[in-house]
Amino acid sequence: MLKITSFWYVSHLSHLASEGANPLACLRPKNSGDGFGNHATPTPTPPAEGSLNNPSFENSLTNWNNCGNASNLSIVNDTYDGTKALQVQNGGCVYQEIVISPSQNYTLSCDAKRSLSNWASLQFAYLDANWSILATRQAAVTSQNYQSYYLSHTAPANSKYAIVLFYSEDSTRYDKCQLSSGNVAPRNLLLNAGFESGNDAWFNCADAANLSISSDANSGTKAMNVKNGGCVYQDVYIEAGMTYKLSCSAKRASTGWASMTLAFSGANWQQLASQNIPITSNSYSPVNITLAAPVGSVHGIAVFYSEDSSFYDDCSLEAQGALSSVALDQKNSWVGSSFMRPSAEVLEGLLESIKQP
Repeated sequence: MLKITSFWYVSHLSHLASEGANPLACLRPKNSGDGFGNHATPTPTPPAEGSLNNPSFENSLTNWNNCGNASNLSIVNDTYDGTKALQVQNGGCVYQEIVISPSQNYTLSCDAKRSLSNWASLQFAYLDANWSILATRQAAVTSQNYQSYYLSHTAPANSKYAIVLFYSEDSTRYDKCQLSSGNVAPRNLLLNAGFESGNDAWFNCADAANLSISSDANSGTKAMNVKNGGCVYQDVYIEAGMTYKLSCSAKRASTGWASMTLAFSGANWQQLASQNIPITSNSYSPVNITLAAPVGSVHGIAVFYSEDSSFYDDCSLEAQGALSSVALDQKNSWVGSSFMRPSAEVLEGLLESIKQP
């Protein structure tokens, strides 16, 4: 079994809420002299290639391995499905190893939520026969109600193993996890896209007093209300070379400027492409943006801004068509990237770019 050291340095940038831990940075190679007494040739034994053991924690922590302080892991009955879920807190960490096939596409899905606003994540990485990291994806858990999180990428040609890892500085629940292979059907990349869970997974980018959850909804019971120069956004991982469509039902109360924006940025949040569309209807109407992610794109950002009193509901962000060779190359070469919120400077620049021309 691969050993992960129990301690690692967590970088805290001044504008982040403790976001950016990367436990995979301390994966140790397997050899007889690593200090852990491991065998030279590790052999994980999953029930079948490319699948997780005990993915919903109904058998407690069986088949999952601690990579932090074991007291920070527990099984709770606050579940999404079934009778048990995993709770990770206070810098706790847990992982599982899987044998995979090279050049195959895999998707990790998991339902998760955190209690407060501290950093929590799920991570999915590919390793070679010597346990060197080849590629990794990391998603931040940002919701306080169960939401579905997905990480999907293609295993590099020399992959042999994968690691699924959960880490939390908050008190975070993980449940109903699954690792599947093959092509991924189009799905909505946005969490809480209809605002039925309030502002879960959405972040303020101006004055928070100008954001509220309204009962004036297009469907369901809730919608996002943005007014008086308010701004709200959500960012997701995207694939360079893909085309994406952002859609919402939206309306404004009067004639003030309001808009919806889709932007793409690189790993360091440098803006690579952006398009916005004004909200002009006084009744709920569909608004859509279709935009290609340039080479180097890592983040897709959906932004709603209004100097009026505007309402947004039933939103979606979906990839259009199959992955291109450019997207696959980008995925396989993207190693060690950490998910974190954009800086205040980046948000200010984005906000300036979406105000009324």
